[in-house]
Parts: sequence; C-alpha cells; structure tokens
Amino acid sequence: MNDVLAVNTPKEVVQQEVKAEENKKEPLCRQKERLPTVPLSGMFNKSGGKVRLTFKLEQDQLWIGTKERTEKVPMGSIKNVLSEPIEGHEDYHMMVTASLLG
Repeated sequence: MNDVLAVNTPKEVVQQEVKAEENKKEPLCRQKERLPTVPLSGMFNKSGGKVRLTFKLEQDQLWIGTKERTEKVPMGSIKNVLSEPIEGHEDYHMMVTASLLG
C-alpha cells in the first residue's frame, strides 16, 4: 500500500520526508548551533520596527531591543518556537514563539 501511495507523492515531498527522518535520527545537540555571544540585528518585529536580539546567558534572559525600549524575556518562558523559511529567500526564516504572542 505504501508503494502505491509513494507513486502519487511529489518528489519534493518525499525528499522532505527523508530529510525529516534523517534529522530525527541525529541527536538534537548536534542539530543546533550555540547561541551567539554578540547581539543579532537586522530583524523586524510584527510592526515593522527594527529589533536586536541579545542572549544574556549569565542572566538566563533574551533581550529584545528596539529604539524605544528593551524587553527582557526569561529563557524559561520561551516555548513553542515556530520557524518557517521565507519563500524565495530560504536561507532566511520567520520565527514566532508563544510567549511573545501575548
């Protein structure tokens, strides 16, 4: 039955499924990069304002800075992070987390 279904599955979908399966086998610690020690800039919030992210590991916080203010978010409150590639610019991703949705 799986062979019959695979015949009708687009090649791209099959490749994505294979890659997802490979990622499951690799431990998470090998899939993720370390958090940067310098601020990340060049991002925008939902209002289109420029945002800078700073990981303050010694304080266990993520600082989200704009021109007007800096929001200090406890690392433990960041949950359900979603990341999706931006169409046409797959090297870049949009990210959202439930703790920041309000």
